Parts: sequence; structure tokens; C-alpha cells
Amino acid sequence: MGSEIQLFTTPDESSTIVATLKSSDEISPLADTLVGENVRWYLVRAKNGTVGWIKQSDTDESRKLEKFFKALPAEPSSSITIARSSLPGSSARKTITVPVGMNGSSVVVPVTLNGVVRANLALDTGATITVVSRRIARSLALSPLGTSKVGTVGGMVTLPLARLRSLKVGEAEVQDLVVSIHDFSPDPRIEGLLGLDFLKNFHVSLDVRRNLLVLGPR
Repeated sequence: MGSEIQLFTTPDESSTIVATLKSSDEISPLADTLVGENVRWYLVRAKNGTVGWIKQSDTDESRKLEKFFKALPAEPSSSITIARSSLPGSSARKTITVPVGMNGSSVVVPVTLNGVVRANLALDTGATITVVSRRIARSLALSPLGTSKVGTVGGMVTLPLARLRSLKVGEAEVQDLVVSIHDFSPDPRIEGLLGLDFLKNFHVSLDVRRNLLVLGPR
């Protein structure tokens, strides 16, 4: 039905439908990918936390998702300085591909923080600010900047803020990034969320067949 949105477990209409949403339901885009004959799919998260894939179609919601990935906000917030990094001697505006892991519907991204600590963060464009674990904060001796109130499934929580010198995903780098500190995941292998404050500086797409995150210039 035109008033409903089906979320699939994978970008394939033969896969299991994990949820059926109304067109008015709030969803957060996570990534997009091309499948088969240039059919585009969008990985999204519903307001209730359900994550699934939507096939591109001639609907208002699909057009909004397409617009999101074509025109993410290019301007940085006042708290960060953006530096698009690349291989030595090459253009700073190259497309960067990064191997990622798939943990159910979650996309797990390896990152390097302040050039010394490596960790796995879950890709989450619904998070306006990147989150790192307390272990990471201790390892980097991050100095507190204050606190911020964040909405979670359990309600509003107050989280400490700190500043990273740099956050790298492959050769893509954002410098001087303010992050929140919180042990949100019960899985110790996932130590935070890679949020929109990092991702908005790139065109983000996902090749689920090869488990690659693609970060293109904006």
C-alpha cells in the first residue's frame, strides 16, 4: 500500500520484512547502496529502534532519502574543523572505501582516534554527535568539556563531553571533534556510535555485498 513502508532485513525483496511503517512514521537514514540493475536501497532506523532496508520508489519518503544522501549538510558546526585526508600525493577529494562488519542490521566501522587508539563504532546517522566508550576516553586521557542531555530509549540522560584531536575512518578524517562519552552497547566489541557530525562531511554509501563503506567527497 502507498501509505506503508516495508523494512527488509537485507536489500532484497525476498528477504524477511522486519517492520511495516506508516509513511508518517519518523525514520533516520543510515546508508544507501546499489543492488543489481542499479536499484538503490536505503538502510534506515525507525523511531522504535528497528533497523531495515527500504527499496527506492516513487514515494515522498523515498525522495526524501534520496535527497538526504545527495545533499547532506556541507557546513561544519562551529565546534569542529574538517580535514578530508587522503593518500600522500593524491587529491584530498578522492573516494575512500573502508571494510566494515555487519552485526545483524548494524554496520560496524573500524576507526582510529587521535591517531593512536583503534576501536569499532556502530554507524548511526540518527546520532547527531559521535559517542565513544569510557575505555576510549580513559585511554586517550580526554579532558571533560561539560555535559549534554541526550534522549535514549530509557529517557533523557546527561553525558559528559570531550574533544578528540582527530577521528579517522580509513583515510577520511575529521579533526577537533566534540564527542559524548557513554557505554551504550552491551557488546564490548562495539565502543560507540559514529554519528552525523562525522558522516555529514562525506557522501556515504554502503556496498553490502562486499561489506564496504564508501565515503565520497561533498
